[in-house]
Amino acid sequence: MTLKVLVIDDHPLVQEGVSAALETLADDVTVMSARDGEQGLAMAAENPDLDLVLLDLALPGISGFNLIGKLHEKLPSLPVVVLSALEDPENVRHAINAGAMGFVPKSAATKVLIEVLQQVLEGNVTVPLALQSSGPPVSHALPGAAGSSDGHATAEPDVALLTLRQLAFRLLGSSGV
Repeated sequence: MTLKVLVIDDHPLVQEGVSAALETLADDVTVMSARDGEQGLAMAAENPDLDLVLLDLALPGISGFNLIGKLHEKLPSLPVVVLSALEDPENVRHAINAGAMGFVPKSAATKVLIEVLQQVLEGNVTVPLALQSSGPPVSHALPGAAGSSDGHATAEPDVALLTLRQLAFRLLGSSGV
């Protein structure tokens, strides 16, 4: 499988680390890097065959939240995943509402990044459990969650694989759906 990814982050060390991690996603991975939103938009426009955009929220110039919308205007089917140090549930909610299909904290292990990206590439919206706000537990309904004899989850997977409706319910509470 070939994969073409655009990483938009203003830190070269992050770009290089993510590029190295992405090599485990597919046999042939092309990683392009942009240091800000304007450069990212230009590169996305020049490469309509992109498979995925991975972007930081705290960028010079245009914010990551606005960039998500602009990317969707130009390439509506292009999946966007946020990779950010801004890990609070409000930022996660804002990014998903802006159109991101995933959110990975920069504090996460490489394994979590890869799992989220794999799920997003399969068309799923996914957010690590640690970033989900309080609300009704959903781990019992998640694939891969181990259950006890009483039907309650005894362990949670590293990454929650949620549909848009499940994610909205989890992030916004029952009043949001």
